[in-house]
Amino acid sequence: MKNKTLLIFKMALVFLSTFACFKAALCAEKVSEPPFYAVDKEPPEVDLLKSRYKKNIDEGNRYFGMGLEREAKKLFWAAINIFPDIPDAYINLAVVHISENDLENALKFLENAAKLSKEDYYQREILFYNLGRCFFLKGDHTNATKSFQEAVRVYPDFGEALYCLGLSCEGDGRPEAAFINIFLAKYVFDEEAKFKYSKLAKQSLLDLKKEYTLDNPLLSKAFLEEAKEAFIDGNTDKALVLFKESIYLDPKNIEAYYEAALVYLRLRAYHNAVRYLNEIISLDPDNLKAHILLSRAYREQEKYKEASNILKKALEIDKEDPGIFYHMGLVYSDMGEIKAAKKFLLRARKMAHARNDTVLLDKIDYKYKKIKRHIPKKIVSDLYLKKKYVPKKAKVPEALYHKYWGNEGNLNAGYFLPLPTRKSQRVVY
Repeated sequence: MKNKTLLIFKMALVFLSTFACFKAALCAEKVSEPPFYAVDKEPPEVDLLKSRYKKNIDEGNRYFGMGLEREAKKLFWAAINIFPDIPDAYINLAVVHISENDLENALKFLENAAKLSKEDYYQREILFYNLGRCFFLKGDHTNATKSFQEAVRVYPDFGEALYCLGLSCEGDGRPEAAFINIFLAKYVFDEEAKFKYSKLAKQSLLDLKKEYTLDNPLLSKAFLEEAKEAFIDGNTDKALVLFKESIYLDPKNIEAYYEAALVYLRLRAYHNAVRYLNEIISLDPDNLKAHILLSRAYREQEKYKEASNILKKALEIDKEDPGIFYHMGLVYSDMGEIKAAKKFLLRARKMAHARNDTVLLDKIDYKYKKIKRHIPKKIVSDLYLKKKYVPKKAKVPEALYHKYWGNEGNLNAGYFLPLPTRKSQRVVY
């Protein structure tokens, strides 16, 4: 009996000591953990699920790249089972099915992903690109075009989507739209150094030229609009490529010459601006805008005699245009002939006032006030005589300036070759 009681006592003691250790550990754990999770921090189990989800996606893509479609699909399904409301795995699963030519299932997965995704979904362009691929492979060019357009709307420099958009436009019977989009795709491929894709796009452009009689004036206008958008966006390189293509397609497109000249003026490539503006005047001798802008290009090069002469020709076209007198005032102001500059500016003001041209009046008044405070050159030289000011020599000889700004090329072909770097070139057909 004593032995039995002793055994029960020992068992109770072991139980109590174990319970005490467990309670102490529990207390310690409670002390070390915060009473609640921070707002911006996920609970550990959610982080773990996210990690597993990402791992399944990454591993699935790796298997797919190795040609192991079956294993890739298993991993993408595992990802879907973890987070069924996230579109990523559905898109990846659809891509595998597209590779297997199982377009019906691929389309179902992509449509489901489209329902789950929102406007700010970070892979929205990929979703619509693959939707476009599905429709295109099914021969539904209308829906393919819509999907590729949406992909480009989300990401305008999506070269692959632009290229496929061109192909679907051709399938829709719109060769001009096909040409434009494939050309834009080629530009992106050149910028991204995707030479294989660029070569493919170039060949597609050549095929379009052979197979269809393209409406070149219509294409020229379309390229002009694309170039204007690129210029507004600040992409001057792309704008110039598109302006030159517009001119190449229609050598009489005066607006394209003018817009290209504006770009070159912004880049301070005055020699190119002069060439384009002279081309306009040869096509349209009475074009006042070209005469005035040409005077500005000459003035920037300090060719004041040429600037004055071109404005005198402009006056032969229209003696009542206040803008001509305003620019004549700018020429004489830059030459330091303040008295003559004031004379032309006052005449321009009188004419602008009669026309109620408030914009030009503001420009005239600003310039007139500026030259009114002008200090004659002799006084300026006397003020700085003691400092023995010596002008610094130019780092680059003037003869090399044209190379730096990219002023070499073939105007008859509608483009200039930029030097020393050459990011992209016009396709020669």
